Amino acid sequence: MGGSIETFKQRLASTFKLVSQESKNQKTYFHFSLVPDKKVEDSAPGFDAGLTITTAGGKIAGESLLVRLGNSYDDTGKKLAAILCLNLAYDALGKPIPKEAKDQDAELNAYLRAVSDALLNKPGRISYPGYSGQLIFSQTNNGNLLFVISNAISKAPTHH
Repeated sequence: MGGSIETFKQRLASTFKLVSQESKNQKTYFHFSLVPDKKVEDSAPGFDAGLTITTAGGKIAGESLLVRLGNSYDDTGKKLAAILCLNLAYDALGKPIPKEAKDQDAELNAYLRAVSDALLNKPGRISYPGYSGQLIFSQTNNGNLLFVISNAISKAPTHH
C-alpha cells in the first residue's frame, strides 16, 4: 500500500490484467481480472477473481479482491483463494515471505482457515505486528469471497 499503481501492474502482471479504470471523488479505481491459467481451470472449473485497486493522490489506498470459487467449493478452490489472498496481502504490506517451509505452511493454513470461515458466513481478519493493514475476509450475498486490504501502512522502525 502507498505504492504506485504502475509498479503494482508490473509486479502482478502475470496474475492480473487491467480491464478498466474510473475516477470519482478524487479517487481512481483500477479494475483487474485474473489472468486465465489452464492448470487452475482444470483443477477448479469456474474459479475466477476480480481485483479493484483504489488510488488517492497517485498512491494505492486500498485493494479488494472478489473470488468466485465456481464449482470448487472444495479444498482446491479454497486453497487457490487463500494463495491469491496471501500473495496480495504480502505485496500490499511489503511483508517478506517467510524463509522456513513450516512458517510458509502456517501462513497458508491461517489464510485457508480465514477463507473457509468467511465462506461459512463467519467474517475474519488477519493482522501482523508492525503492520497497520486491515486484512478482512467475508462472504458476499451471492456466496463469493471478498478479501479487503485497507490502511496497510508499513510501520517504519523507530530509532531512539
